[in-house]
Amino acid sequence: MSGLATVVGDPPGISRWSAALASMVVRSSGGSLLTLQIPLTLVVGLVVALFAVAASQILVHPAIVLSVLLILGGCAYARWAPARRIGSRWAPVVICLVDFAAIGLLRYGTHLEFGILGVLSVFPAAWLAHTYLWRGAALAGAATVAVTVVPELATSTALTVHVGVRLILLPLIVAAVIVAVVVITEHTAFQERELQREHARLDAALTESESTSLLLDAMLESLDTGLLAIDSSGETIRMNTTTRELYDLTLPSTGARAVFAADRTSPLGRELMPAALARRGEQATGRLMWFGLPSGRQRAISANIVRIVDSAGVDRGALVAHHDVTELMEAIESKDRFVGTVSHELRTPLTSIMGYLELIAEDDSAGDHPLSPETREYVSIARRNAEQLLSLVSDLLTTAQIDSGALRLTTDETSLSTLVSEAVEAARPRFDEAQIRLTANVVPTVPQEIDRRRMAQVIENLLSNALKYTPAGGSVTVATSTVLDASVLTVSDTGIGMNRADLGKMFTKFFRAESARENRIQGFGLGLVICRAIVEAHGGKLRIDSALGRGTKVSAVLPVGVVED
Repeated sequence: MSGLATVVGDPPGISRWSAALASMVVRSSGGSLLTLQIPLTLVVGLVVALFAVAASQILVHPAIVLSVLLILGGCAYARWAPARRIGSRWAPVVICLVDFAAIGLLRYGTHLEFGILGVLSVFPAAWLAHTYLWRGAALAGAATVAVTVVPELATSTALTVHVGVRLILLPLIVAAVIVAVVVITEHTAFQERELQREHARLDAALTESESTSLLLDAMLESLDTGLLAIDSSGETIRMNTTTRELYDLTLPSTGARAVFAADRTSPLGRELMPAALARRGEQATGRLMWFGLPSGRQRAISANIVRIVDSAGVDRGALVAHHDVTELMEAIESKDRFVGTVSHELRTPLTSIMGYLELIAEDDSAGDHPLSPETREYVSIARRNAEQLLSLVSDLLTTAQIDSGALRLTTDETSLSTLVSEAVEAARPRFDEAQIRLTANVVPTVPQEIDRRRMAQVIENLLSNALKYTPAGGSVTVATSTVLDASVLTVSDTGIGMNRADLGKMFTKFFRAESARENRIQGFGLGLVICRAIVEAHGGKLRIDSALGRGTKVSAVLPVGVVED
């Protein structure tokens, strides 16, 4: 047995009269019984008033007087003995039975001339059905039958068709009403319970959301990474303190914006700032900028832009992460300076060592100072290792030049195909010794401005890589072609290849692919870095395509007539 919630105030969208009526219809456990007794009392009072005007002789009938007294007694009982203070929960039953008795007396006192008065049974019947549901409906039905039948028996009315219809019709009408009341009450109570559960669920969800928001704010503020969240309309929705502190560096006391590109001196326009890129729907990884004036304390900032996409694939905005990488950049610069200095200092003694080893070999060949076979082998090993070390030193120096922007080209007019043919012929003995088939599909290309020495270094590096990473019995194909206004060099092998993850890191200094490490293939991870820098200095592009266990294809594209200074 559930009670109706008391209506407090005017519900939104409900008229004042509906709200006033609803406030009167409350369960007995939640409000005064008087509010449910008043409607019947008012109707009976109206009936009495009509009798006083039209048939005053009826009012002196004892049954009528007793009926009115019962109704008034029910009101007094409901007024001074509210349900919440009554020991028994069946107080509404008492009042309703008194009402049924009063209605029966009304019918009897009018000698059944006003049979319609039996309809007043709807009031207590609906009350019982609403309060006690199906148990109350059963009691109300029995009481209605009593109200209908007992007065008929008391007046010894002959049973006619008219009387039979009257005896059946009134209980049927009341039964229909009380069934409807029970169904509506149960449905309303079910909806109330569902609303309460939904309200509790929403409260829990709101509490959890607030807790999550507070936790997220605390996490964001604890990070030393600057985070900036932008919604799909380009508005900034969240920014942590680290981001604000970093952007404060871009507004020094001079008033000018202090944001520079990776070279630390070229101003970076607002349209190239990470936030602007994010608002245009772009992504970025490791975008390097410098905040602060070059004359002051600059900070290196690496920015990543990640798009926020929901499960339906709709772009909801972006998250911009700012990492302060100043210490890392300074360490890299120090390392590059150290490598450049050491490489330069090593090159001179290595060149001297190579020269003396060559003199020893020449004297041995000429017979001036013949060497024993064992000593000759020692000299050969020393020369081979010195050549390898000199090659490493040269690569380190070239890398240092690339990092410092000091790589310069000395060009003259020649064709890429000529350089490729020369390199292939020079490398063929090494391929034959390794039992690897070297195929050259060299198509003449147009003459163009090329740094012979640097481009020969690129071709040699690509051939050496193909030789190192292709097992005996494999093949390497070198080809040249002309595509539109560009000369193209392609070196393809059937070697060990590499996985997709390693492929994206091949232009990182000192990186070695996992397949190379597993096969214990020697190398320093500088060759492709140097090759790309030289090709790009010629205005070209270097592309790599590889599949693990299937081989690698490297293409160098050199546009005709485009050379960087």
